[in-house]
Amino acid sequence: MAAVVAPPFRLWPAWDEWSADYRTDTGDRRQFGLGERVQVDMNTQTSIALRSEQPGAVRVELIAGEAAFDGLASPTAVTVMAGQGRAEARGARFELRNLGGTVCVTCIAGSVRVALGGGATLLGPSERLFYDGQGLGQVQRIDPAETSAWRQGSLVFRQTPLAEVVAEINRYRRGRVVLLDGARGASALSGRFEIRDTDKVLVQIEKAFGLTATHLPGNVVLLG
Repeated sequence: MAAVVAPPFRLWPAWDEWSADYRTDTGDRRQFGLGERVQVDMNTQTSIALRSEQPGAVRVELIAGEAAFDGLASPTAVTVMAGQGRAEARGARFELRNLGGTVCVTCIAGSVRVALGGGATLLGPSERLFYDGQGLGQVQRIDPAETSAWRQGSLVFRQTPLAEVVAEINRYRRGRVVLLDGARGASALSGRFEIRDTDKVLVQIEKAFGLTATHLPGNVVLLG
């Protein structure tokens, strides 16, 4: 599986995303079924390719983006490839996020086996790990309600660096938000916001950090 090279400002899909069987655009979501009673919920800017489907087992590739897989009541074995690794589960609810060469696997219920190269880790409920080309990360405990907030239409930040907040906003908002002051990128922001109104997040950022938003054509916003 090759790395996905995204075009500037996501003006068009990355090359690998053209091979996807299922895609969502900026700000969109989509649901579809796999195997026997496995529900897939795709977040914004997500591409998934169906690699194989047979009785009792399905294999897909999360080329880019974020998706939730709910097979808690299903006998189907689900394998999701992402980056250089894969997640394997049966009778589980879990999520994967594949952005910029780093993959996050989160187990909401049941158990998920995460494999990369010759190593593997078993995740239980409310656990996650990150991996990239360097290997598997450490298992972390998480709050499933916050991790899955996007499925309820919310963005949740807990002392999140401003640079990461802006990057997250850009996943849901058409156009582009640019943080001009790189030094501000390490400043932390906390809060819960509605995905359908990301401009409210920008207003909060202006107030919290004393920044000014300059709006340009093409829905481009400069924060400085």
